[in-house]
Order: sequence, then C-alpha cells, then structure tokens
Amino acid sequence: MKIRAKLSLLMGAFTLFALSRFSGSLYVFERREVRAQEIKRLSGVADALARVAEESIMSQDDLSLISYTLKLKSSEPLLEYAFVHDGEKYRAHTEKKLVLEKVSPAASAGGGDLEIISFPVSTGGKKYTVTTAFSRRLIDDDVGVRMTQSLRRMLFAGALALLAALAVSAAASRAITRPVLELSRAAAKVGGGDLNSAVAAPESGGDEIDLLRREFNGMVGRLMELDEMKKDFVSAVTHELKSPLSAIDSYLDIVLGEVSSGLKGDEARVKWAEDINYAKQNVKRLHNFIGTVLDAAKIEKGKFEIKPAPFDFSGLAGEVVKLFSGKAAELNVALGADPGFPAAVINADRERMRQVLVNLVSNALKFTPAGGRVLLKARVTDGLDLARHAAVFVPGEKYFHVSVEDSGAGIPAEALPRLFGKFEQVKTTRGAVRGDKGAGLGLYIARTIVEGHGGAIWAESAEGKGSAFNFALSADI
Repeated sequence: MKIRAKLSLLMGAFTLFALSRFSGSLYVFERREVRAQEIKRLSGVADALARVAEESIMSQDDLSLISYTLKLKSSEPLLEYAFVHDGEKYRAHTEKKLVLEKVSPAASAGGGDLEIISFPVSTGGKKYTVTTAFSRRLIDDDVGVRMTQSLRRMLFAGALALLAALAVSAAASRAITRPVLELSRAAAKVGGGDLNSAVAAPESGGDEIDLLRREFNGMVGRLMELDEMKKDFVSAVTHELKSPLSAIDSYLDIVLGEVSSGLKGDEARVKWAEDINYAKQNVKRLHNFIGTVLDAAKIEKGKFEIKPAPFDFSGLAGEVVKLFSGKAAELNVALGADPGFPAAVINADRERMRQVLVNLVSNALKFTPAGGRVLLKARVTDGLDLARHAAVFVPGEKYFHVSVEDSGAGIPAEALPRLFGKFEQVKTTRGAVRGDKGAGLGLYIARTIVEGHGGAIWAESAEGKGSAFNFALSADI
C-alpha cells in the first residue's frame, strides 16, 4: 500500500475515532442537559401550583385552587397527578374524588417510575405540601425525541467533519509524498549514473523535507566531486604508470639499437650507462608511485605502521634539501633550510617523517614558479600558539613545529579544509603544476603519518602569495 493511501486511512481512522468519542461524550452531556431542562420546566409547573395554593389559601378561595389543580393534567401531558395537602386532607387533587378526602399523601405517592417534585407552603400559620408527580417514562420519551433530532445534527456534522478530514489528509499526504517521489526519481537517476539530478530546495529554513532536499543535493554534489576525483585519479594513475614505462621502453630500445649498430668500447659503456641510468630513474619513479598507492591501501585497511625511535630531525631536513637540490636547480627555484633551523632529537619514525617532508617539498617545488623559493623552517612552540589549528594542541605543552613555505600560486581559502583528503587536488591551481601532477595521495598520507604520531598538519595560504604547509609533534615524544 502506498504512503498516500496509508496516511489517508490513518487520518480517516483517527478522525472517525475522535469524532465517535467526542460525539458520544457530547450526546451523553446534552442528554443530561436536556433532561435537566425538562425537570426544571416541570419544577416550574410545581412552583406555579404552590403559588396558586398560597394565594387561594390566603384568600380562602378553595374553588380556584381545586379548579386549577384539576386542569393541570390536561395542560401537562407528562403529569401523573398533583395535590395540595394540609396534613389532614387533600385541599386539591387532580383526581376529583380525592379532594377533601382525609388520606395520607403516602397512599398516592406512586411507584419508582415517577419523578416527584414537592414544595412546602406556609401561610396563615399553617403548613401545606404541594406535590407533583411526573412519569419518568414519558419524560425519557420526550427527551429521546428531542435527542433524536440532536443526534441527526451530530451525525450530519460528523459526516461533514470526516469528509473534510479525508480531504485534508489527502492534501497533506499528497504534499508529503510529492517531494518524496521527486527525491526518489532523482535518486534513481543518480543510481543510473546521471549526477546532474539536484532537486529544488531553499538555501535555509523550511521543513524536514527541505532539509532532506538540501542533504540530497549536498550528496549529489559530493558524488560529482568524487566522480571528478575518480576521473582525475584514473588519469593520474594512467599517466604515472604509462609515462615511466614508456621512458624505460624507449631507453631500452635505444640501448638495443646501439648494440645492433656495433657500438663498442668505452664510448658504448658510457652511452649505455647513461641510458640505463635514465631508465632506472623512471623505475624509481614508478616504484615511488606504487609505494604511495600501497601506503594509501594500508591506511584504508588499518595496517599502516609507525615505528618511532630517536633521531636528529635537522639532519633529516638537510637530507631532503640535498635530495631535491638538483630538481630545484632544474626548475630555477631556491631551495634551502632556514639558518635558524634548530638541532632537535625527536622520538618518531624517521622514514615516515622523511616521507612527510618529501611530499611537502615535492609539492612546493611543483607549484613554485621559476625564480621563486622554497624554505624549510622549524621551531619549538607552546601549544597555546597552535591550539587554533587543532584540538590536539594543549596550552602549556611544547611542540616541534615544522613549516615548508613557498612563493607559489597559493590555494583558495575554500579548498584548504579538504586539502588533506584522499585524491584531493585543487582544480584552480592544477595549471600551475610544474612536472608530474600526481594522484592526490601525498598530502593524505602525510596527514595520516603526522596524526599517527599524535600531531596535526595544516596549510595556510593566500592566492598569489604562496603557501605554508605546517605540522607539529609533541616535543616530548
């Protein structure tokens, strides 16, 4: 059964239940009110007889009292009998034969099916009792007739209310299910591969459905980003695999060609050594890329190991600067460590920290134009100065803060929060890359290594003014 039908049935059943309970309570209450009004009216009949009795006794006009009492039965169909008794005899009675008879009132009081209304009357120093008796059956019949009309009105009003409730529930269910169906159709399109399936939604506010629409659009947007990242990753992997393999193949062809040409002696050895060295460089490049992919896979599986041991971080920084000095010279970029770089022995995984520095320096060189600079800095900093960057930094504790600064193109502010995610690459700066673009895994792995040491990594940048990639580890580790 569809949600719309379920909502309509549920609303109809609830309305019917509420109407029946309300109508039942209202019927009982109104019946009581109608009966009370009827008793009040009949009490007026008894009260009128009491006033007539009082006036007749005071004027000693028994005939008018007797005449009034005898006529009561014909004027009031619910009346069974009425009398005025002075304690000895009936001064008046609806039964003519009982007038002036010395009979106790109890003798004609009737059974339990009578509604007895009595009034005491005192006049001329004597006490009288005015009594009227009405048939409860006739009273109930009269009330029933009046309630039948009221019940018809209730049923008619209830039917209108039920129809209105069904109409409202149908409209409400349609209003609820329409956007759900719209989202369902959009989700089906997304499932079929069409990522251009955002739905209309207000930027803020609205109800839960509007919130769901915004979340859906956010999901579609993220899927589009992931799809774009996937395409970029596949392109990067293809390039990173194909390019060195093609180079290796080319240099091997060159060597084979030189062998076939009869090249011999020292000249041949020098030429072959040069070609083989170029091929080996590409093997190394291929090996590094595969290692990066494998590291990312280990992170995903939770098998990324960190083995800390004391080592001199300044010595490691010097090694990395030396490693990239040739590349920096080729790109015409000034690369070096800050003269004030402190000598510090820290307890960390040296090879993993080397991996972090290599990734950061390599990225800095890629995005720094000719004539620019890349500088490594380090200092011991109080956690108070770093707390704004990450919650792991505790004010009062000391941290070893490393920074790789460049004078490159800079990074847009909106891209900074996602910079260390897997496969993340800043589209607006990809055109400024000098050399291989990579697969977007370097910063992701660097973040994992630093956080695995209990530290944090972050970037600060302004477009056109360069960037600074920072990480900090506890000085006690």
